[in-house]
Amino acid sequence: MKRKMIAGAMLASIVVPQASADLWDIDTSAGVSPAVMIYESKEPEGTTPTETAVYPLTLTATFDINRINRVMADFRYVDIEFDAGDDGVGATVEGYQLSTILQHQFRLSRNFRPWLGVGVVSTVFESTDRYRTDGDGFLLERYDDRDDTTLSGVANAALEWELSRDWILATEARYELPFGDGLQGYGVSAGVRYKF
Repeated sequence: MKRKMIAGAMLASIVVPQASADLWDIDTSAGVSPAVMIYESKEPEGTTPTETAVYPLTLTATFDINRINRVMADFRYVDIEFDAGDDGVGATVEGYQLSTILQHQFRLSRNFRPWLGVGVVSTVFESTDRYRTDGDGFLLERYDDRDDTTLSGVANAALEWELSRDWILATEARYELPFGDGLQGYGVSAGVRYKF
């Protein structure tokens, strides 16, 4: 019995530090990227026309699970003014988005290895200046401002090129679809990340 306890303690002294080192040795990259998104806002009273939004700064990070799987997270400030046009709903949407995406790398060739992923986008926003117009573009009705937190599904594809040992040029295309009211759209981004 004593020998089994000593053997177990020796085995644990070898395995536990190794597991701890592996647990905290996660390859990570972080950076910034401008993005262009084409969105429409699904409001309770109807859907707005599409608008193009330019985000000068999106904070992005990746956390490797293994060589071909990782988690990608990004954070951005959202401020879009949707014009109702003729016979539509208009609003100004302002808030924050946090995306979490599980990505898998497909090694299609030596130099072409895209990352494809799915995940969720949480948007905390305030929708103000909400109104509806008629077919001639005249104001029909104004609506109360609303605060909301929405959840959307997201699918993305990303390509990366190593600029140096520590720096990566990253590009991404994505599509977001809300699970109810919220922002729906697609867009692209390009930026740099630093590898830790």
